[in-house]
Amino acid sequence: MRKVSDAPTYPIGERIKSYREALGLTTNALALKTGISQSNLRAIELGEKNPQIETLYLICQGLEISLEQFFSDDKMDTMLNDSLYKTILKLDDEQRVKLLDFINSIVE
Repeated sequence: MRKVSDAPTYPIGERIKSYREALGLTTNALALKTGISQSNLRAIELGEKNPQIETLYLICQGLEISLEQFFSDDKMDTMLNDSLYKTILKLDDEQRVKLLDFINSIVE
């Protein structure tokens, strides 16, 4: 029988940190967006704690991605390497609406 310690690991904390940094968020800013304590978030990023699925869901909401996107290598590679995507994520809601209107006007 396999022990829990023999189970494959997944770099959840590293991914959270990569997404957070790609958005230009501090640990404190993400903690405020999610309602998760900064110390708990830091422990998850450092791999000291594994988040419950509910906690990971809140973190993904704060990172503006779905759980599916969080675990998708394609999404991670695209997000971290796409400067346009990084810039769009820095926009507030009003700016995003204006950008979408602009994009729609040139695509039509």
